[in-house]
Amino acid sequence: MLTYLQMWRPKLIGSNDQFGGLQCIVVDQKTYAIQASVKEIDYDFVSKNKAGSIYEITHFHTGRNKPSHKVVPHVAQLFFNARTTFKELPTIHPHIPRHRFYLVDYTQLSTRIDKIDILTDVFGHITGIQPLEQKMVGNERLEDKCEVCIENIKKEDVRITLWGDTAKTFDSQALQQLTSPIFAAFTSLKVKQFQGKIVLNSSVSTLIFINPDIQELAAYKTMFKVSLVLEDSTDETNAIIIGRPAKQLFRISCNELVVQRGFTDQQQLLDAILQTRGQVKNFNFDLGA
Repeated sequence: MLTYLQMWRPKLIGSNDQFGGLQCIVVDQKTYAIQASVKEIDYDFVSKNKAGSIYEITHFHTGRNKPSHKVVPHVAQLFFNARTTFKELPTIHPHIPRHRFYLVDYTQLSTRIDKIDILTDVFGHITGIQPLEQKMVGNERLEDKCEVCIENIKKEDVRITLWGDTAKTFDSQALQQLTSPIFAAFTSLKVKQFQGKIVLNSSVSTLIFINPDIQELAAYKTMFKVSLVLEDSTDETNAIIIGRPAKQLFRISCNELVVQRGFTDQQQLLDAILQTRGQVKNFNFDLGA
């Protein structure tokens, strides 16, 4: 019993209209994810399957996962063909996740520079998008390009460069219609270093998931953001305190207040916050516009 989580049909490198079959990520009730491949000749037999649906799958082959550019760390790989049977199961199985990412912390990206054994997944808050443009690649061909900046909960940021079809299908205008903040998981990226900075590049396997229902997104939603008025002997100023510094100041986590105690009224000032009034503290600030 497996769930289709991700499906993509990569084009052959250097081709605009030829595909290299269908690739899938499937996961079982133990949350083990494994890549499945379908040859282009068998594409029509398998393409009717739907991401997010649960199937009982029989008559398939297995083999060792490829040595480089893996999208999941499983040692094995599945191979579906025209003889593979898929029985869709109507029952909802709560233990099978809707998503399975292998997210890399931003501080660990430097260990992935130029490593191609397995590709990299990241998650963050979208803070900026450069419009789609074309760039000459290797003095051979023009390639579509789009740059996206994301930020993690610790305010660390990283730049992602989307190429080709991934760049063209990334609908930045549709994102503008969503309520901010907008979060995204980017899968199967290649980690490079350019001018001393880490840059993530899309691959033919890259997929983008907007506001996925994962634990990491829940962490952002239960993060402090409190407006303060600070004063000393000479003046006063307005400030916003976010995340971990707020937890240190109030000596309680936002998760405990909102999730465990059920305080959801943003206008209600709780005792944990009010008790800091009049206290003398030293603050180090980042000055915004």
